[in-house]
Amino acid sequence: MTSHFKDQIDKLTAIINSAVGRKNTGESRSHLFGVKSKKRSRQDLEYQRLAEMILKMQDGLLEQRYVLRLGKWILSDEKALKYYIEFNQLSAMLRQIYGKNQNKITEELFLTRN
Repeated sequence: MTSHFKDQIDKLTAIINSAVGRKNTGESRSHLFGVKSKKRSRQDLEYQRLAEMILKMQDGLLEQRYVLRLGKWILSDEKALKYYIEFNQLSAMLRQIYGKNQNKITEELFLTRN
């Protein structure tokens, strides 16, 4: 992995950690690379589930019954609503920053893997 991508990953990790209120440690990044660490808390698992549902919804892959369930969840849980808003803000920022250079980024990723 080039240092440019490592720096970008570190910056994005810091943004994500800040958005979800997690201290900036290597623990969260270790999950991205499949490194086993301490047992994850129930709250971490709930946020992971919430993030997966949001991503699927953004991609249009979340079934209608789960869209309704997501809506009920964020309306009944203030922390989930805050997470939903911050997650979508982060997604929008990433699209704004990287959306213009998507072809270049994809090409760089392909070249570094081959």
